[in-house]
Amino acid sequence: MLRSNRQVVMAADRSPDEIGDVANLLRNYEWSLIADVSAPDIEMLAHIRPRSRG
Repeated sequence: MLRSNRQVVMAADRSPDEIGDVANLLRNYEWSLIADVSAPDIEMLAHIRPRSRG
């Protein structure tokens, strides 16, 4: 996939360490990015809501 300039995006509700065998396969990709996406806090929600209404 790297040679054909493709990307793989995966999402899960657990970290790679908690998934098990899949995490071992993902370690083969050197340029991987793992991002923790959590629910927005109260302050962030206050900034998002007015923009989404307008």
